[in-house]
Amino acid sequence: NMNMFIISEDSDGNLQTSNTALKENLKTWINSIRMVNDSVDIMDAIIINIGIEFEISGKKDVSSTTVFNKAKQELFDQLTEVKPEIGEPFQLTEIFRILKEVDEVLDVISVKVVPKVGANYSDMGFVIEEYLSNDGRVLHFPNHTIWEIKFKSDITGTVR
Repeated sequence: NMNMFIISEDSDGNLQTSNTALKENLKTWINSIRMVNDSVDIMDAIIINIGIEFEISGKKDVSSTTVFNKAKQELFDQLTEVKPEIGEPFQLTEIFRILKEVDEVLDVISVKVVPKVGANYSDMGFVIEEYLSNDGRVLHFPNHTIWEIKFKSDITGTVR
C-alpha cells in the first residue's frame, strides 16, 4: 500500500487542499499504470502556515524603514518564489543568507520562525520547538505536511 499526499494552489498562488475531481482523475490515471497488487491512497497534505520574525542592524547612512522594507521584501520574494515539496524542511540558515545579501543590512542579530493559525490560515497547530533541529538551523516537518509563508505581513522584524 502506498500513501500519496497531494496539494493544490489557488488563483493567488496560495496552497489549498485539492478538489475531489482532481483526486478522482489522479486515481483513474494511477489505476491504469499500477501493478495489480498495488494499492494507492490519495490524501490531502496538511498545510502549516509559518511566519518569520527577524532582528537586524542596518547601515548608518540608511533609514531603518528603508532597511526593514528591503529586507522584508527580499525575504518574501525569495521564500515564496518556489513552493516547497511536501515534507520538505525549512532551512533557517536560508533566512540569514537572504538578509545578509541585502545591501542595506549590516548584520543579522536573530531569526525566529513562528506558527500562523486562525482566520485566513490553516487550522493545523504546530509547535515549532518540537521540530527544530538541535542546532536551531533546520525546521523539520512531518512527511504529510507542507509549509507556507502565505502573506507578506507574516514577515515581521526590527532594525537596530
